[in-house]
Amino acid sequence: MLRIGQVESSSTSDGKYTDGNVAGGIAATRLRAAAFNAMQEELAHIVESTGVELDVDDTTQVLVALQKIFAGNSDALGALAALTGAVDKLPYFNGPDSAALTALTGVGRDIIGKTTIADVISYLNLVDSFGTVGRLINTQTITSSGTYTPTTGTERIKVTLTGGGGGGGNAQATSLSQTAFGAGGGAGATVISVFNVSDIVDFTVTIGAGGTAQIYGGSSTFNGLTAGNGGGGGGNATPANAPGGAGGTASGGQTNIGGGFGSDGQQGNYYSFGNGGASYWGGGGRAGSGGGIKATAYGSGGGGAYDTALSGSKKAGGAGMSGVCVIEEYA
Repeated sequence: MLRIGQVESSSTSDGKYTDGNVAGGIAATRLRAAAFNAMQEELAHIVESTGVELDVDDTTQVLVALQKIFAGNSDALGALAALTGAVDKLPYFNGPDSAALTALTGVGRDIIGKTTIADVISYLNLVDSFGTVGRLINTQTITSSGTYTPTTGTERIKVTLTGGGGGGGNAQATSLSQTAFGAGGGAGATVISVFNVSDIVDFTVTIGAGGTAQIYGGSSTFNGLTAGNGGGGGGNATPANAPGGAGGTASGGQTNIGGGFGSDGQQGNYYSFGNGGASYWGGGGRAGSGGGIKATAYGSGGGGAYDTALSGSKKAGGAGMSGVCVIEEYA
C-alpha cells in the first residue's frame, strides 16, 4: 500500500490529496498511475485470496471476500474459545489480535485460515495418543467400588484401571529346613482405554482389594475392562519353598499392562528377601524382619516377612495395596 505523497510532490505535508488553492498558490494534487495501481491491486488481492476470480460485472466481490475471511476467523477462534474456555480473550473485530492469541496459544497469527473445529484441534495438537480430543476438565480417582458419575460436560474419558496387589509371604522357622524368608506378593495388572461417554453401557466400578498375608488381591473391572489381581507371596504354609507372587494380567483395553512379580523368598537352603512386586503406579512393600512391609502404591504387592533369628514365631507378610480407577474427563 502507498499514499499519494509517496509518488506525487503536489500533495499535503502528511501525504494526502488536495484540491489546491489558486489564490494561495497551492497546486491541486496530480493523479498518478502508481497510486491508482496500488489501490487496485490491494483490493484485487483481497478477492483473489479467497479463491474467487475477478468479475468486472460484480461490484460486491471485495465485500463478499471480507465477509468470508472474517467469518473463517470467527469460526476458528470460536472453536478455539470452546476448547479453551477463554471466549473473553479472543477478539473478533477485524480478525484475531496477535498478542491475545500468542498469550493464549503461543501460535499468534498462524491460526488464521483454520476455519473448522477439526482444523483447530489438529493444528494445536489437542489429540493424545489414544485419539482423545478436547480439553481436560476433571480427573476422578476412584479407590472403592461404586458407580462412576461423569462430570457435567464430559464427552470422552480415559480410564486407567489397576487391580489389587497380593500379600507378602509369612515366615515361621526354627531352622532353615522351614521357611524363614517369605516371598513378596505380586502386583495387580493395569488396563488403559478411552471411551465416549455416550457409548458406556455400565458405569459400575469394582476396585480390587489388596490381599492380606499370602492372599491374592482382588481384580478391578469397569465397562468391559479387567485389571487382574496380584498373587500372594509364598511363605510358611509351604516349608522351605516361598515363590514370589505372580503379577496380574489385564484384558479389554487399548493398553494392557501386567503386574510385576514378587521377589522369591526361601527356596530350600537358598534364601533371599521377598520384596513386593511393582505395579503401574510404583514399587511394592519391602521385606521386613518384624513382618513384611505393607505396599503403598496402588496395586503393588506386599513385602514378605523374614526371621534371621529363627525364633519360631510367626512373622506376617505385608498386605498388598488395593487397586484404583483413574478417569480423566475431556470436554
